[in-house]
Amino acid sequence: MLKQIIVSAAFMAFGFGAAAANEGPLTNVLTQYVITVDESGEETKTQSEDASPGEMVEYVLSYENTGEGELSGLVISAPVPVAMTFVAGSAMTEEDATFEVSVDEGATWSTTPVMIATDDGEKEVPVSEYDFVRWMPKGAIEGGERWDFTYRVTVQ
Repeated sequence: MLKQIIVSAAFMAFGFGAAAANEGPLTNVLTQYVITVDESGEETKTQSEDASPGEMVEYVLSYENTGEGELSGLVISAPVPVAMTFVAGSAMTEEDATFEVSVDEGATWSTTPVMIATDDGEKEVPVSEYDFVRWMPKGAIEGGERWDFTYRVTVQ
């Protein structure tokens, strides 16, 4: 049976940091990491609820199908929190999914880079104006399977 499920990771519901989510066949967890880079370029991820201006934060949205049947038609979306800027090229998942961003609080969506029509022709919207991200997986999440979706922001 095909189920249409739209999933949103709203930070108001999750709070900032690791949080367990709802009961049901599809559960989700949001984990926040602060990324530090040493002199040799080696990255370290530290789970943390706090981040300071200038730091990079990685959000990992994990979804698990705890049921037995497959779930398809998922749409995974999350805001770019206020006072943070999306890091271009940081959105990742191992799933076959279309990645899009919004610059108008989710009213419209576009692949990157976002282009807008101006009187002088098309213009690229700065990454700093991205306010939501979303993935639209092309397949179904099987029972017992977990999918992760990751993106990074910098704190202003």
